[in-house]
Amino acid sequence: MTGLTRAFLALLLAAPLFARPAHADTTIKIGNLVALTGDGATVGTHLLAAENLYMKLHGTELPPGLHVEMITRDDASKPDNLKRLAQELIVRDHVSMLAGISMSPQGFAVAPVVTEAKIPAILMNATTSSITRASPYMVRFSHSNWQMSYEIGIWAAKHGLKTVYILVADYAAGIDVEAAFRRGFTDNGGTIVGSDHTPLSTTDYLPYMQRVKAAKPDALFYFEITGPATIATAKAVAAAGLREAGIQMIGSGDMVPDDQLPQTGPVAAGMVNTSLYTKTLNTPANIEFLKAWRAEYGADSVPDFSSIAAWNGMRAIFAAVRALGANATGDAAMEFFKHYKDADTPQGPIAIDPETRDIVLDVYLCRVTKVGDEWQNVPFDVMKDIKDPWKMLNPG
Repeated sequence: MTGLTRAFLALLLAAPLFARPAHADTTIKIGNLVALTGDGATVGTHLLAAENLYMKLHGTELPPGLHVEMITRDDASKPDNLKRLAQELIVRDHVSMLAGISMSPQGFAVAPVVTEAKIPAILMNATTSSITRASPYMVRFSHSNWQMSYEIGIWAAKHGLKTVYILVADYAAGIDVEAAFRRGFTDNGGTIVGSDHTPLSTTDYLPYMQRVKAAKPDALFYFEITGPATIATAKAVAAAGLREAGIQMIGSGDMVPDDQLPQTGPVAAGMVNTSLYTKTLNTPANIEFLKAWRAEYGADSVPDFSSIAAWNGMRAIFAAVRALGANATGDAAMEFFKHYKDADTPQGPIAIDPETRDIVLDVYLCRVTKVGDEWQNVPFDVMKDIKDPWKMLNPG
């Protein structure tokens, strides 16, 4: 964890996730499970930042007599920790919902807990497609891996890339990402010339890049946990000379999030990625969101895809509390979330598919480009209203 990240995290933890109108008499408690240490700390820190900001700006915008309290716990990026913490929050703190859930293994770990307790789990990251099938009490406000990776597989095959090498992190989301890209790419005529799975403990990606270079693919498609691993991967791409060898970089937008582009932009120049959000979206909702974010966290601070998912998840939680009051839990809350729509988020319109409890969103095709003195993810196309392709291909 960098010094900047530690300072940012200290600021977040100092800001309580708590909002109380003057005459509150009903408390809706939300158990907030995020990774603030370990492999998922970058994602978890961004989740917490967005939740804190939403509570600060909108925490009192509830009917008289209602307030929301969020009880945050650090799962340290360990699924077993999250399961234990979830049980404690439900049994001891009597939370009405769980939120956060930074990584896919944690999503699977908490599924039986919320099923037994019959309370909603609001997924704000945890992107493996099948997670929402693990419990009828899960609803996703982030994205599924297939929404990003299947779509760019199709794009790559239809835009002159004949051969691709795949490099993914060796855990549930990485395997899911590989399957998604492989299906989209090969179903449209592309050929996979090699693939590697990197252990989560890996810090040296250069040997993998040397194998990629030797295979001479048209492109490298890669996926690692956002944070130090994606920065290290980008540096290994440069060290191995993949761009000079004519190998195109492609992936999902969480490989080159806006906040990392000062470090990764020069070596990721020209990388095509599928994103659910980039700060360059010129919409009133995003302009307002960025203004509030920078006012709170500094002019150089940048939200990422997980920040937006957390922000949108908070909007949905507050909408449920406004609609249901003290009954914002259990089956009533799940029925509300299953039919939730929001046309005015920073990333554009979103909705929940009532059949799958998964998000329906716009997917932006972006290219890493230098604009003035700044590296940016510049959108050049958009695919509208994308449902999770995995569930469409695997009904059940």
